Amino acid sequence: MLDSRKLSDWSKATQLSLQIQDRLDNIPLSSALVYTRLNLVDGVLRLQDEAETQTTSTDIIQGLNQTLEEAQSLNNKRLEAQAFGKLGTVYEREKQWSKAQEFTESALRIAQSTNDLDLAYRFEWQLGRLNYAQGQTENAIAAYNNSIQILNTLRTDLTTANPEIRFTFQDSINPVYRELISILLASDTVATPKPENVVQARNLIESLQLADLVNFFQADCDISNLAQIDELDPQSAVIYPIILNDRLEVIVSLPGQSLKHYASPLKESQLLQIVALMQQELSTSTGSNRYLPLAKRLYDAIVRPLEPDLAEYHIENLVFVLDGSMRSLPMSVLHDGSQFLVEKYAIALTPGLQLFKPEALKATQLSVLVGGLTESRQGFEGLPNVQTEVNAIQQETRSEVLLNDAFLETTLSQQLKEKPFPVVHLATHGEFGSRIEETFLLTWDDRISVNGLSTLLQQRNNNKAIELLILSACRTAAGDDRAALGLAGIAVRSGARSTLASLWYINDEATSHLMETLYQGLSQPEITKAEAVRQAQLSLLKSDRYSHPYYWAPFVLVGNWL
Repeated sequence: MLDSRKLSDWSKATQLSLQIQDRLDNIPLSSALVYTRLNLVDGVLRLQDEAETQTTSTDIIQGLNQTLEEAQSLNNKRLEAQAFGKLGTVYEREKQWSKAQEFTESALRIAQSTNDLDLAYRFEWQLGRLNYAQGQTENAIAAYNNSIQILNTLRTDLTTANPEIRFTFQDSINPVYRELISILLASDTVATPKPENVVQARNLIESLQLADLVNFFQADCDISNLAQIDELDPQSAVIYPIILNDRLEVIVSLPGQSLKHYASPLKESQLLQIVALMQQELSTSTGSNRYLPLAKRLYDAIVRPLEPDLAEYHIENLVFVLDGSMRSLPMSVLHDGSQFLVEKYAIALTPGLQLFKPEALKATQLSVLVGGLTESRQGFEGLPNVQTEVNAIQQETRSEVLLNDAFLETTLSQQLKEKPFPVVHLATHGEFGSRIEETFLLTWDDRISVNGLSTLLQQRNNNKAIELLILSACRTAAGDDRAALGLAGIAVRSGARSTLASLWYINDEATSHLMETLYQGLSQPEITKAEAVRQAQLSLLKSDRYSHPYYWAPFVLVGNWL
């Protein structure tokens, strides 16, 4: 049953839109007027969706026909294409497929002739939806592929100043990828997805991750000459949980095997609720176990179907390419009913398998540049246990320390230029936000942005990469379900092969204990970074004081896990 308030709001909105339309009729014809009419239609359709009405669109279609004639009389091809496309949208909503397709194809022809790619990708997307609705799956896939190909061309234009071309990532790009992935992986009792469809779906989610990072950086990412690292480690499984509107899809890459695929009936709305509740419980509570049923539910959806394969192929490392809000949830807390996932496997995250060069950290050459703050600065509280953390690092490694007033961007830059440190450890406050300007690290007198950190770490006078960047007192921005993008941004933009950071801030005493065990592990020959992190987390998990996931779970390794 419809909410009476929604119906009332829709009625008021309809009256208001008619009043606006009457006023527009008294304004002299111009391109600005036609553009305003098209925007008004967008607003009416959104309100109609929010009100959940099933009203006919006769008035809207009549108005769009007038708008189309006006665009044609002005000989404005861009507006003509938009009017055709909008008519296609309205007929699609009315399930009048032939008319919807006719108008959409007209819109696409015009957009292609004028090279308006930001319109063309939308019309290809619309054709994909229309074909799929009519059971023409192959045509639908072709149209979606065309849309994504255009988006790849447009990728470097995401930062353009033209307001008609600047589009919001979440609303205008994400659905194209996800709807195509949903079609590719759709199965029923008669057929299962073709192997090539599963491969394409995996490649699409990789591309979506890259597009997300491009949107975060507002600049393109250079991923030239990087290896496909899932082919180089015979003891690792790479897991892609993909959030779709009606289900959770999981694609798995196992050593030397074709991609596996399975699905869980977890709807997007249910998954988002689970993730939000777990984040709240894990990051604010130090005693409650209310997260456990949720952790078990996610384990059942993501890992349990894979258990026989993990045993058969003797998998030791699980590498997750996480999607959407799941990026801000540590996979280490997934629970099988008796154990946490971290008790069975070393775990790492990567925003894309082609973004990091794989190379193991050589313990015999372990030298560390340490920077940090123990005193309160710029409104952030002091971190007194950073001194203990630094002492532990000095005991296990050859290290250079920049503490408090010595921890400046200039001194950090100087040290990086003078010596090839394979590990850079920054024990300072930081924030990971969903926007690049909200992601930073605190120094004694300033803040280092993502791009500033990238410049610092890449200006060294040697060709040796930083193997591990450790950020031991950072956190993701509270209440921002895309803030983990900032962590991925730091990981990619820094140029380091691996980044270890925390999803939420915990007391620095627990961090100090974890870091001490971490460096003991990193100093051992033949141990991987992921295994060293696992051992450090287990040292807290098995302690009396820090056994709750609040203390050990937020630390995640992003990038190369070797």
